Amino acid sequence: MSSLLFYLTGPHVIVGFAVPLLAGIGCILATYFLEKSLGSRQIGLAASILVASCPVILNYSRSYSFALPATFAVTVALVALVKSNRFERISWAMLFGVSVGLMPLARTMTIAFIPGVMMAAFVYTVAEPVYRVRRLLVLGVSLLFAMLTAATWLGPNGSLVFRYLFSFGYGARALEFGTEQSKFGPDAWLSMLRAFCNHDIYLPHLVVILVGGVATYFAACSEALKTRNVAFVESVLRSRMLPILIVVAEALLALTSSLNLGSAFFAPIGPALLVMTVWAFLRISSHRYYRLTLAWLLAAVAIVSSAPLIDLRTPLSSQWSAEVPVLGGVTVTDGRGTLQQYEAVGGFGPADVAEPMSPVRARAWLNLDTETAATISRMNGVRAVIAFGFRHHL
Repeated sequence: MSSLLFYLTGPHVIVGFAVPLLAGIGCILATYFLEKSLGSRQIGLAASILVASCPVILNYSRSYSFALPATFAVTVALVALVKSNRFERISWAMLFGVSVGLMPLARTMTIAFIPGVMMAAFVYTVAEPVYRVRRLLVLGVSLLFAMLTAATWLGPNGSLVFRYLFSFGYGARALEFGTEQSKFGPDAWLSMLRAFCNHDIYLPHLVVILVGGVATYFAACSEALKTRNVAFVESVLRSRMLPILIVVAEALLALTSSLNLGSAFFAPIGPALLVMTVWAFLRISSHRYYRLTLAWLLAAVAIVSSAPLIDLRTPLSSQWSAEVPVLGGVTVTDGRGTLQQYEAVGGFGPADVAEPMSPVRARAWLNLDTETAATISRMNGVRAVIAFGFRHHL
């Protein structure tokens, strides 16, 4: 994506930052259209404001990273899935297929989310019996589009990607990211929550999402009590919210099953989670004063979360941490972006893991890297391009 911009502007580094910035804007707009297709413009506006103020969206829209393009691909796939009207609308179905194919091209780790997307699309299609076979055929064609899109890169590189995922994601090297524990036990869930709250979403948005989960549960229980069991199951299966719930649930299971909770792994499902949250809040009551209070509370969360990220020179930008029951120490707000956080600890990780690197040592590493790359590039008399890979591995 950057190379396309460079073709027009020349290879200016700052131009590359337009890619994550545009992807972040796209995520906000896609969230609005996703929620609008499920509820109303007001609900879409509330959800998009929460996404626009979410630290992981703000931080990674100004970092040269693949997190936001991956988030945009996932969110557009969900919009296209819902707008396809159970794969009756062919144009939306094809957009769904291309978006799913772009997910692993934007970021390899989204491969772990694709089973949930496929399951959601299948359930969404078969829940309606009218023209079911025809709609399943359209779904099949859209998945063919997804495979052709992904195969442009995964075709020649699939075996390398597989080895990467099952070494750093789930293999022996995954232990570099944490201690061995039960894949889906309480410790795994708490580790994931702590990681998200300290690196991606921070406490205000985490509270909104957790309360939204409780609201979803009570809204479902209330609906079940009002209707007969069979009618409730049918209404759930035909709900446009169900495919989004399936995608989010499978993604959370995938993230919890790995010790590798890397940079912004949560981001691709962030918009979907916030869409579910706003939808659940508004299902509880349609009373005017309730909705007015809810609007003020969500606005307060948006302001508290985003204000520290506006200017590093203000007192608000200082990191604010708090002790929370069960979770322990968590970040409430932090004005530093990803670059400032890495710079503060010498680019290694949390401050309690490594001390900042001294300028002398940093220059020595850079010199060694340069000399090593130059030596490799001259091997056998053939000039080559050298890239230093993941962590300490060439």
